[in-house]
Amino acid sequence: MYKNYANAMAKREGRNRAEVDLCQIADLVVAVGPKLKEVFSSYLRSSHQDVFQFVPGTFKEFSVVEHATTRANAKFKVLTFGRGDLEDFSLKGYDIAVQAIVELMDSSYHLIFVGAPDGKQDEVAKMLCQTGIPRNQLFVRSFLKDKQRLRKLFCEVDVAIMPSRTGGFGLTALEAMSAGLPILVSGNSGFGRTLRGLTEGKSVVIDSDDPKEWAKAIDAIRQKPRIQRLEEVQRLRRSYEERFSWERQCQSLVERMWKMVYDGVPDEIKARGPRAKLAYENALKKGEVKLYRARIMLMGKDRAGKTSLKKSFLGLPFDPQEDSTDGIQVDPSKFEVKVDQVKNWKLTNENLGVSQFMSDLAKMVAREIQED
Repeated sequence: MYKNYANAMAKREGRNRAEVDLCQIADLVVAVGPKLKEVFSSYLRSSHQDVFQFVPGTFKEFSVVEHATTRANAKFKVLTFGRGDLEDFSLKGYDIAVQAIVELMDSSYHLIFVGAPDGKQDEVAKMLCQTGIPRNQLFVRSFLKDKQRLRKLFCEVDVAIMPSRTGGFGLTALEAMSAGLPILVSGNSGFGRTLRGLTEGKSVVIDSDDPKEWAKAIDAIRQKPRIQRLEEVQRLRRSYEERFSWERQCQSLVERMWKMVYDGVPDEIKARGPRAKLAYENALKKGEVKLYRARIMLMGKDRAGKTSLKKSFLGLPFDPQEDSTDGIQVDPSKFEVKVDQVKNWKLTNENLGVSQFMSDLAKMVAREIQED
């Protein structure tokens, strides 16, 4: 609803349907942050799938930033940044950031917008100025990829704000917090919901898209002594790191995946006793087989000869009246071939997906039991 291009909601519905379909055929669904977990848990309720929540840790490459404890400049610089695609301005709340500066009615407040598409800085600045912000209080820069330049940017500004109307998580604000920069975050983002669960994080979460509320929060940060602002975000960062870290989150995810594999021993294996269960687990860990097959995808314009090329591989005669392939054909019985040392190609109607895997696994289990 916040996209500004034609048929945005219809396109979103189609993408959402594809996402849900992919989740339903997955063995494990991993959502980044609490908001996406809540959303996809609801979508997948009918299929009874569990959703694993993964919360990113802080970024060590930004933790080395050292901020000056005093400011000689009388200006107060507010940063909002991300990928500033024009279609996302309402979604990311960039207009809220601009209007908040206008609400402050103080020329010493400056907004630095970082994220304009290359070559479109003037176009972005003109669009933002339509909200009423004076041109001398707005600075528009292109999107930053270089970590070194981003670290310098975090030292240049006084606070980073992420006023998005909605968002899956919000890594930009997490990067700023990782650098020890004071932040203000939308409560309708995954990062905002995560911070709300921390005692130190509640004060930086804004549950409103009203620019006046954001203006009050920005002004409240400015009224604090600079050293106090920096100490508060340091406490917030430590509290966040105690609860969430890349290492612990990754370890939890790995444990979940291992549990799914090794605790999911088929009933027919369990029925054969502990030896069979151990053989099954060893087969999954150490077993290997040689595969003499490959999947080839033939792509090209209509009438380019894709079907004739496939028939040539198989030694079938050329048909000058061959029907044109309509759309994309993914029928394994038509497009999957066996390869025996890259020769003797032939058609196969055998389903070589999961059934082939289970067949090879069963052979390895049987072989290991016999060897014991």
